[in-house]
Amino acid sequence: MLHQHRRRMRRNKPICWLNSSAQLFSVISWPGAFQEYERKESDVLATTFTLIKKLNAQNSNPIPATQCNEAARHFIQYVNYQKSKVATTDVTTPDPLWNINLEQDANACIGYFFNMIVDLNNDNIVPDALTITSSNYSRIDDMQRFVRNNFAFATSDWINCKNKNESHIGFTEPRFMFDLALPANGESTSLQKLIDDYLKPEPVTLLRCQHCNTKHDDTKKTQFTQLAEKYLMINLKRFAGRVHVRKQNNVVECTNPVVLNCNNEYTAYKVIAAVNHHGSSIYCGHYSTDIAVSNGYVNCNDAVIKQKTKLNFKECYVLLLEKL
Repeated sequence: MLHQHRRRMRRNKPICWLNSSAQLFSVISWPGAFQEYERKESDVLATTFTLIKKLNAQNSNPIPATQCNEAARHFIQYVNYQKSKVATTDVTTPDPLWNINLEQDANACIGYFFNMIVDLNNDNIVPDALTITSSNYSRIDDMQRFVRNNFAFATSDWINCKNKNESHIGFTEPRFMFDLALPANGESTSLQKLIDDYLKPEPVTLLRCQHCNTKHDDTKKTQFTQLAEKYLMINLKRFAGRVHVRKQNNVVECTNPVVLNCNNEYTAYKVIAAVNHHGSSIYCGHYSTDIAVSNGYVNCNDAVIKQKTKLNFKECYVLLLEKL
């Protein structure tokens, strides 16, 4: 029965961005290092992962709002630390959960979650709100290896010098979220079309070419240099503009499973979860998560679970694909 379905989370404050992210993460097969990671009172990673473990527990009771609020407070503390390099927000006062900002966004939440794992052993980045104990040090390498192998991808930009007919290349650091821009005119598109647009050659103007040392127009081509072994996390960039950040409601067609062509290599993926944004801009609205099950999907809307037959490709915001 749907009311007995797992991944139910209560809330009494605007933290649907955290709930939907945790519900998406709950479908991932996390290794034992995450399960054994020890927490202290205000540990943001352990508090967040406690939610993920409880979402996977064989228990039909929703996670209480107090625990969700606690994880959200610690998460905002971590974000504030990253922005200022000084922990600025006390756990109890003031209450940050009412102050909506761009960081309280499901896409940003997922990105920060990966970043805090990668930066765990960086003393210049990690605040007190992360537990780096002797018992946890033995698990950190396994945790970082898991996210890098299973989520990270990288691209390279090839720029051709027309004057000397030579190419030079620039590599990007591995990333965990594949950002795909949507057509500005609002027209329907497909996931493959968005990837093709991302990879297609585009004109660039070089202030100084490293081959001929002159300024001229060239062509830049992007290619994948690394694809993750298991998952592909896609962010559909629905929010455009610098003032109102209005939402683009393009329909993004995607079969399930879907075969994607990256660098002329065809790979089959299954969409196992999707975070949806319901609303007109990034400053207002609500998040929910669709999770693939044997007979379709279930929509996890905090503590409310509903059966559905297909994904809403007009409101899906973050897609989690698993390689078949």
